[in-house]
Amino acid sequence: FLLTQKVRIGAAVHTPTVYSLKDIFTTDLSYTFDDGGIEQGLARSPEGEFDYSLRTPWRFIGSAGFILGKAGFITTEAEWVNQGNASFNLTRNSDAQADAEYEVEVNQQINDQFNNALNFKVGGELALGDFRLRGGLGLGFSPDVEVEDVNRLVSLGLGYRKNRFFADAAFRTSVQEGVYSPYVLADISQEQFVTTETTDNRLLLTIGFKF
Repeated sequence: FLLTQKVRIGAAVHTPTVYSLKDIFTTDLSYTFDDGGIEQGLARSPEGEFDYSLRTPWRFIGSAGFILGKAGFITTEAEWVNQGNASFNLTRNSDAQADAEYEVEVNQQINDQFNNALNFKVGGELALGDFRLRGGLGLGFSPDVEVEDVNRLVSLGLGYRKNRFFADAAFRTSVQEGVYSPYVLADISQEQFVTTETTDNRLLLTIGFKF
């Protein structure tokens, strides 16, 4: 929506996506038995199939843009999503009581473990003659109720336009923080957790002509 010639606002709603999934699996058992003579064997179960689906949560997005005369522009965006509303359907092709009970259990775990999350983005471009300077910042807050990490994304860019020739260069770095458990124990209180930080750097170059 164009409020004025220099101010624009927008909104978007992303409906849930439903993924249809199929697991095909087998179970193998190998053994070594020593009773005065070593015996070895291998057994495999029949191939199994399990159909189920995953529904993602709703997403609500608001945005605003500001034109800075002939100098450039600034845009902002905020996204709200409740990851706890994601859910599995394990009984669409199964009437087993165990599948129905596990469906309730795993969906309750999702609801308990994940919460609302806000993601923010802001970016802008500055015009300097034939050159363009660009910059952006993104902040993504963890939806995990037990994690207070913030994922950060920073981008810088330089563009050049002259007649029909254009060239653009952009550098983007993102940092994602998280908590990782290398193994699972029966007693959760005894599990060891490791804080992780992953950095991803990317350089993008574009050169072309317009005809």
